[in-house]
Amino acid sequence: MAGLEQVIPVVTHTLHALTQKELEAEYPLIFDGEKKTTLFIVVRMYAHLSYHLGQVNYLRRMLEP
Repeated sequence: MAGLEQVIPVVTHTLHALTQKELEAEYPLIFDGEKKTTLFIVVRMYAHLSYHLGQVNYLRRMLEP
């Protein structure tokens, strides 16, 4: 949990610092076999995070007395 708390301001700062031009630029790595924009990668990672948060919530409910 401490590691997650530390990364939140880093991610927030990084996302706020991105310009429209940077978001529209091609991401420097191939993703799923294709070139994508940085914005596509950011949205995809957001969705992926939401998936994992759902998993954590499910496990939390299983472990509650």
